[in-house]
Amino acid sequence: MEWIKKLWDKTKTVAITYTWTFIFVLLINQLLFFGFCLNPICLIAAMPHCLAITVVLGTWLSKLKITNDSDSKSLYPANNNERLGSQRLFDAENKSDVNAKVATKKTISISSSENNKNHEYPQNKNVQNLNLEKYKRPSHHVPKSDDYNKKINPNSYELINVTTMQLGQIMGVKATPYLFNLLEADGIVSNDDGSYQVTTKGMKFGGRNGLLENGTTSIFWTGKIIIELVSKYKLKKLNEAPFKWLHHITHIHNLNNILLHGLQTHKNSYKTIDISNQGVNHRRTKRDSINNLPLHDYVPLYLNVQNAMLYQVQAKYNDEVVILIFDKNVCVSPRTIFSYGNAATDNTTFIYDINELKCIDWTLVFRQNWKIDGISDQFVKSKMMSECLIHGSISGKAIKKIVCSSQKSADNVLNVCEYLNKKIEVEFNPNLFFFS
Repeated sequence: MEWIKKLWDKTKTVAITYTWTFIFVLLINQLLFFGFCLNPICLIAAMPHCLAITVVLGTWLSKLKITNDSDSKSLYPANNNERLGSQRLFDAENKSDVNAKVATKKTISISSSENNKNHEYPQNKNVQNLNLEKYKRPSHHVPKSDDYNKKINPNSYELINVTTMQLGQIMGVKATPYLFNLLEADGIVSNDDGSYQVTTKGMKFGGRNGLLENGTTSIFWTGKIIIELVSKYKLKKLNEAPFKWLHHITHIHNLNNILLHGLQTHKNSYKTIDISNQGVNHRRTKRDSINNLPLHDYVPLYLNVQNAMLYQVQAKYNDEVVILIFDKNVCVSPRTIFSYGNAATDNTTFIYDINELKCIDWTLVFRQNWKIDGISDQFVKSKMMSECLIHGSISGKAIKKIVCSSQKSADNVLNVCEYLNKKIEVEFNPNLFFFS
């Protein structure tokens, strides 16, 4: 019944404002025009025009109070599209030392005990240009996928009669050899006669032996239990990956809805300000080579947030840009895929198998400068924008930290979190941004 309490508080505030305004207007009226006559007859005679004046003044005072509250507490209401500060455009291309900033980290202490851990972020450092000739453009082979929309419950990711090959592609673990080896080691399948068969234990995991349309024997899976088993394996492999965090760039005015409804795909009704590149968005209507789904069906997270996208949006919106930090465990979600390079580019390689992340040149991904000999290199620029694509949505509870480029922005984010009663760590860290 939170809305009733808010309505009652607002009613009391309005009533107090109008009451004192009326008393003030009435007293001034009697003083100026009736010699401060407080006789009941005089007061009754003055009420009609004093009430009219009170309505005008009270309405003006109420609007003035709302405006002042909005300036001091920032983002409410959530659909307020006014920017928090004047827009400042920067030309960082002409700054020779944009990366050599002094680290100034200030943590706003509203976080829970779990969030109070000392998290580290990659800091801007001057790095030497790398010789691109040593980086050969990879040509990972990824299998073409079928349309699994009819084989997965989209609300709960409950499998419906999928093969082991399809299971591996959905869960991000290649069936041969990794998934079959896992299932055989756990006694869920056996391979006594050269072909895999589900065991009695495997049947408890939703497995059954069957035939494909071409008459080939196969194992089919239904339910959620097998997903939990494969997720544990994937989580273990994720711990071996050379990254700890995943990042999403957004406008501060979008935070209210993100914290309430989670991080949604591009086409959602909750977004207040769209900071994405419209030209790139048009290219993201293409389908990936793994799940055969439009890129807009995924939530994009950057492996290295200090990339050209952050530079572009911060040059336009400055400290209104915030970075949402996610633990890499969100990658366990079914249908998660990775793009080695900006997912919207034509030559990007898509990877679904968690074991194939070792094929990525992480030195290239985590570069902090996409220029070679002073010239912007599109290949490096794309690889620095490599993505983890989460199918569907990500819960707001998965946000580990919100990082801001200015103290003002951090204070505004803190107001949002306190207002929504969300215990999320908020950090002022200009070193993660290009401008501060």
